[in-house]
Amino acid sequence: ISNVIDACCAFLERQLDPSNAIGIANFAEQHGCVELKQKANQFIERHFTQ
Repeated sequence: ISNVIDACCAFLERQLDPSNAIGIANFAEQHGCVELKQKANQFIERHFTQ
């Protein structure tokens, strides 16, 4: 199962955009994808700060 989660995390990292970044960050947190969570949070900070 961990291989499937790793593959999903890698796929989701390539799909990050403003419409899904928060959802991907939540997915990453729920499934223990530390690197994906960091990249999603960085994406959010770059695109949603005022």
